[in-house]
Amino acid sequence: MIAPRLFACSGAKIAASDTVAAGKRRIDLNAIGNRANVNIRFENVARVFNRQLSPRLVDLLEIASYVYAADCATSRGKAWTDDDCTEPWGRELAFVIPVREPAFWNSAEIAHLIIEVSKLLTRAEH
Repeated sequence: MIAPRLFACSGAKIAASDTVAAGKRRIDLNAIGNRANVNIRFENVARVFNRQLSPRLVDLLEIASYVYAADCATSRGKAWTDDDCTEPWGRELAFVIPVREPAFWNSAEIAHLIIEVSKLLTRAEH
């Protein structure tokens, strides 16, 4: 299994003492500014919907883009990690992504759904 990864997105501030960082390699992802390393074209989505995007939809697009970028950039390894694996590799990915509507995204139901969808799409532990 490759070393666990922590993806700090959109300039997320994470203290070294934060338990989410313990034992993980930090990787910064950013879709905004001079240091952008993830490309999200909000204007293309707005054109398709023919309207301005809501803050919640922008959050969702950013979350999806960061998870996709992390998935593509993280090796899956080559060996079976354990008998319970359905794939011949294992990964542990953690994300800290600032959002515009924290109360919505931090609700138990939504947080659970985002984690489950991310696990399914990346085939990783989050």
